[in-house]
Amino acid sequence: MQADDLATLVADLRAEGSDLAEVEVKRAQRGFPDSLAPTLSAFGNTPGGGTVIFGLDENAGFQAVGVYDASECKRALGAAVRNSVEPPLTFSASTVQFESKELVVAEVDELPGSSKPCRVTKTKKSYLRSYDGDYPLSDVEEQAFLANRETPRFDIQPVNGTSEGDLDPDLVTVYLRNCRQGSSSLDKMSDAEILHKTGVTTGSDRTLTLGGILSLGTYPQQYFPNLVIQASVAPGPDDPPGTRAVDARKFDGPIPVMLDEALRWVSRNTRTRVQFGADGQGRDETEYPAEAVRELLSNALVHRDLGPYSLGEAITLRLETSQLVLSNPGGLWGLTVAKLGHTNVTSARNGYLVRICQNVRVANTGNRVVEARLPVVFRQCLRRSGRPEWFRRASMIKPSDFRF
Repeated sequence: MQADDLATLVADLRAEGSDLAEVEVKRAQRGFPDSLAPTLSAFGNTPGGGTVIFGLDENAGFQAVGVYDASECKRALGAAVRNSVEPPLTFSASTVQFESKELVVAEVDELPGSSKPCRVTKTKKSYLRSYDGDYPLSDVEEQAFLANRETPRFDIQPVNGTSEGDLDPDLVTVYLRNCRQGSSSLDKMSDAEILHKTGVTTGSDRTLTLGGILSLGTYPQQYFPNLVIQASVAPGPDDPPGTRAVDARKFDGPIPVMLDEALRWVSRNTRTRVQFGADGQGRDETEYPAEAVRELLSNALVHRDLGPYSLGEAITLRLETSQLVLSNPGGLWGLTVAKLGHTNVTSARNGYLVRICQNVRVANTGNRVVEARLPVVFRQCLRRSGRPEWFRRASMIKPSDFRF
């Protein structure tokens, strides 16, 4: 970490008055701290990992006091990431001069999903980061991590009591046509065979799968009432005292319907401004890049956790004063934050659902639900702000946030 980056980070800590979810501060003036293991566990379980700064005194307003010995501090940290937690973690550390003191800044890497949860060796407890603290995993959170060690198959679980009569005929017609156009093998099959082979139905009894009813069903919420998008606008300064939300909406129906309605809701609740280009011509520009918002919404819908421990959670969409926040239950799967959005790096939590949605079309636009164009989000935000700060770290179990 460079000195300028550290100065910005310390300014944030001082403004907040406490540690941050992604940053832990240790005084380390007289020796290596003996209470670091829960924080290391939490950072190993957190998308993007976290940063530990040695040599700041939180109790003195994050004053720089310096570390006892920079080289020895790094050596002790190297031992801690290998011996105090399991599996071992990786990190990078640098010595930075800050306000005439020598600090050690260590960036602890996230564990791959196949290795989580990271546990404290002595107690066998696993932790998550929340605000400025480390909190033990609940039993449900523990099970969610363990389930993510293998490729999830919740999207092809049968939904008892369903049949092809629960499918939307218009969506199915378009879906079958696109399947045949995109595959010479599927083109030779009957409608029923295509629905079975692509994971919409389970077989001879034609019971629908969870992925099938969620993407093509007339009303999936008959069976899964919380597989929706909950949207709201944060109150503004002119709203009456006590207002908690404005234009609160719940979007339900199959995935293409939820996507279309949520996009129109974002457009309705955000501003459009006139932006002049180099040619001197004025053009309407939305407050948030429409293409990027669409990509984030579709990703939240098809990559949300469909495990039994997450079916009670909805996707949340909130418009705040200066940012759009989109959260989907389950967070990232099979990817670290460092790889997120890079070309040719993909990972599908719900493989069958993603494949189905690649052949489903949004009714009003004819666009595919899944475009697999997450790098577009980076490019759009980079063009708007100069740096892609749309993603903020959050818990792998609690909703992971996409922010503009």
